[in-house]
Amino acid sequence: MPGPRTRNARGSGFKALFTHFDRDHHELSGVLGRYAVPLLEEVRRTQTVAELDELEKFGVTALVDTVRVQAPVVGRSFRPGSTGEGRPRWDASQSQGAPTTRHWVPFAVSGEQELLRRWPDDPPIDVEPVDKWWDAGEVFRRVEYAVTENQAYTDDNTPTWCLEAVEEREDGRMVWALYTHVDLSLEEEEAVAQGKLDLRAIVRARRDYIEPIVSAIAAQTDYFFKTKLPAVLKEQLADHRTVLTNREAVTAALTVPGPGFAPLPRVAVTKRRDEVDRSSQEQSGENEAVPEELGVAEAEFGSEEVPGPSLVKFSTRASLAPVSFEDVQRTIRRWANAVERYPGTFEQLGEERISDLLAATLNATVPDVGREVFTQNGRSDIFIKADALDADLGPATVFICEAKKATGRKAVREALDPQLFSYLNVHDTSAVLLLLLNQNQFHRSRKLYLEVLESIAGYKGTEVEFIKGWPILKFERDGRYVNVCAAFVHVRPPDKPRAKN
Repeated sequence: MPGPRTRNARGSGFKALFTHFDRDHHELSGVLGRYAVPLLEEVRRTQTVAELDELEKFGVTALVDTVRVQAPVVGRSFRPGSTGEGRPRWDASQSQGAPTTRHWVPFAVSGEQELLRRWPDDPPIDVEPVDKWWDAGEVFRRVEYAVTENQAYTDDNTPTWCLEAVEEREDGRMVWALYTHVDLSLEEEEAVAQGKLDLRAIVRARRDYIEPIVSAIAAQTDYFFKTKLPAVLKEQLADHRTVLTNREAVTAALTVPGPGFAPLPRVAVTKRRDEVDRSSQEQSGENEAVPEELGVAEAEFGSEEVPGPSLVKFSTRASLAPVSFEDVQRTIRRWANAVERYPGTFEQLGEERISDLLAATLNATVPDVGREVFTQNGRSDIFIKADALDADLGPATVFICEAKKATGRKAVREALDPQLFSYLNVHDTSAVLLLLLNQNQFHRSRKLYLEVLESIAGYKGTEVEFIKGWPILKFERDGRYVNVCAAFVHVRPPDKPRAKN
């Protein structure tokens, strides 16, 4: 069996194995870490939870198997051979030399042979590297199996162990072997033939010396692929899933509900009998009473006159038409559905950020939605302005929303009175109080806070709710009625299951 491919000049082309330099600069953990890179990159490239589910569908072990390599195994020796001239031998004075013949001993290698070029470092091993004479910078060394003193020294710096490809198989894979060598003079070859020199013992001792190093390489490699890499990959998958879940929650919160824009808010003009322009009635010559049904008559936008037995004029005020108020409630309910699907994300957000997200959703469905706009007595959280009003009314806010975390009775009470009520002016007759509950027992907390709202001065009763679970509370403030939709949203994530002992 031929040895490694012929090299020039004192065998300097052979790369040494198991040396001091490998121990200090070629740690095995460094090259093993490279096998994790493509997997971690594949995790980071996923853009959605669905893509991550597809990546994980066969489990972490299956992912690791896509990059797993077998630890190197050094087998038995096979077909030793000679390659001709070895390094000459010298006496102690280096004045007398003798030629040698180099004999190679190959050991079969299976698994990932390149890992043999690294030093095991997890955990470190208490084994000294080989070829200490060369690392120490010595030029001449004594050959341990020399049979005569006049041929006992050599300047051979060929590594004790080197890794070389033996042949290429039909499938293109290479067959590798771990080589060691002995340079024998004629006298030493004769001693072997006579049974005076045991080369097997020499080679066996070399092999036994590197066995702990090879075993440690195999053990660290197996541990990396069976334990360490799966643990790192699981952690990365969990962290990335959290990121994608939170990101999709934000996307869902910003998604436009429904197929397109909701109808524009319509301004209704409410007529009351006590607002009849009596002078106009008298001028018309009519003395008939105002029909009862006109007491709460409504007209379309821009109408100020109601036909009847006389031309009856009313002072008008703007309010959000019932259908528009319902549209806004529906939009917020769809937005709240997305919030409650990802409660863990929104529980961590402050009221300001949650209001930002709600305002963005409303802006996609209802024109002219503002955030933190200064009103008569403060800065309202979210408000919607009517598209247009009669010239005598002017642009006016017809809808106000206040978002508040329901942390206690006081916070809920003050969110409505004085905070939300202080934003309302004479043209505002509809509002939403968005209460974010993170308590365990949602329905119990909702009942408690609803009682708090109903205890506030001016409460006149509850209208029929349009959104299930969101009652519309009616209040009288300063001689006018205000409808407040109490919108309860649950933002507490479910408790994580406890780990089993």
